[in-house]
Order: sequence, then C-alpha cells, then structure tokens
Amino acid sequence: MPMTYSQGSRRVQAVDRAFDVLNCLAEGPQRISDIAKATNSSKATVHHILATLEARRIVARAHDSFRYRLAWGLYELGTKVLRDAGLNSLIAPSLSALAEKVGETTLFNIEDNGTSLVLMRGESTTSSLVANNAPGKRVPLHATASGKVMLAFKPGAFEALPASPRQFTDHTVTTRSALQRQIAHVRERGFATCWDEHEIALSSISVPVLNGHGEFIGAVTIAGPSGRLNRHNYRTYLEALRLTQREIHDQTGGTSSFAATD
Repeated sequence: MPMTYSQGSRRVQAVDRAFDVLNCLAEGPQRISDIAKATNSSKATVHHILATLEARRIVARAHDSFRYRLAWGLYELGTKVLRDAGLNSLIAPSLSALAEKVGETTLFNIEDNGTSLVLMRGESTTSSLVANNAPGKRVPLHATASGKVMLAFKPGAFEALPASPRQFTDHTVTTRSALQRQIAHVRERGFATCWDEHEIALSSISVPVLNGHGEFIGAVTIAGPSGRLNRHNYRTYLEALRLTQREIHDQTGGTSSFAATD
C-alpha cells in the first residue's frame, strides 16, 4: 500500500514513493501500469523511479522485458543487515563443519537473475580434490542440484527458465516437461541431486533453507567427484546434509518441514 504523507512531515516524498514501488515489487514482477495503480502514482512518476532504481541495480527488467523485479543491488544492501544480524557467521561454521564431516566441498547458494550464485563455501582438509565453485560463481538452475532446489522452492523460478535450456553434458535435462517431472520429485523429497549434468565427473546434492515465513532463502549443497558422491552412496551424504539444514534453521528461526523420503 502507498504511504500517506502527514502535514508538516519532513520526509522526502520522492523517497517514500520509491519505497512504495519497492514494496510493490516485493510481491513479484510488475508492469509499470500495475505499479502505478497499486501505488496511486502516475505512470510517468513510476517510470522515472524505476529508471533511477535500475541504474543503481536495485531493480531490473524481468525476462519478458515488460515487467520489473527486485535486483541484486538490493540484496547487496540486505547482506549488510544479514552481516550485522550474524547470519553469515551462523551459516559459515555450519558449512565448514559439514565439509569436514563428509570430506567434500560445501556451498551456500542463492538464486539471482536466473542463476544459482555461490555466496559461501566450506572446504574439507581431508579431501585431495575439491569442486571448482568459488564464491561469486554462477551456475545454471536446470543442471545443478542447488539450481533444482531453487526451481522447486522459489516461486517463479521455473517459469523464468528459457524454453530450451542449454545442454552442458549428455546427462543434462533440456526439455521443460522432463524438468517439470524432476522438479516435482524434488518438492516431494525435499532435496535435489545432480549427476554429471553440468560438468562430467562432478556431482552434487542440495537442500533448501527457508525463513520463518516459509520463504526460500538459499540452498546448502555438497559437491564432489562422481567417484565419491554418486547415486549409490548419496544417502550417507543426505543424512549429514539434513542435519546441517536443521541446524541452520534452528539458528536462524527458519523451518525444516520437508519430506524425508529418498
């Protein structure tokens, strides 16, 4: 809802209206006309606000280019809040402990602009070979375990996939119908796997992290060589991964009400 401006207020109306626009976009991608109606503003005013916010990477064009969505720049500001709230300091130790326990690389990823973006990484001191996923690296949603978790649990992520997702290996699923079946299975089981789908000889398994409102935050993943992490032994890794998922949820006030089927 748009803000009201009391007489004698010292607040800057343009800034208030910009926040009205951001609150509107928090509901999902919107057209200028929809935002103008929701915020009781003119289309011209909304257009100028969006142009300014887009230049500062606070909003971005959605995939259809007719709508706007919240963008990475806003998250970068939000991470300062998360840092002050100690969320990073809560997740990082859990990633490191999980890496030591399973002897593989562990990751915390978020969805950004149709990709799975690595934010944090944990390393095992006992592993001689680690996955090449440094913080800041982006990987595709349809060909990674973390990405499939995002497609399953983040609203709108699957709809934003291209009609023909790129094929990386012979194991990559590239048809939307096959992906839909796979993602439905991920929702049912509460975890996702990737067997040589993005890179040959590299596999991963991932679970979602949700906040206290049941909204998707990110994905915790174990990644490693397919000779060590594969279809035959993933349940051992999954058990450790779910314990870490529950630990992060307990520390951050999130939820871990996922299916426990394998």
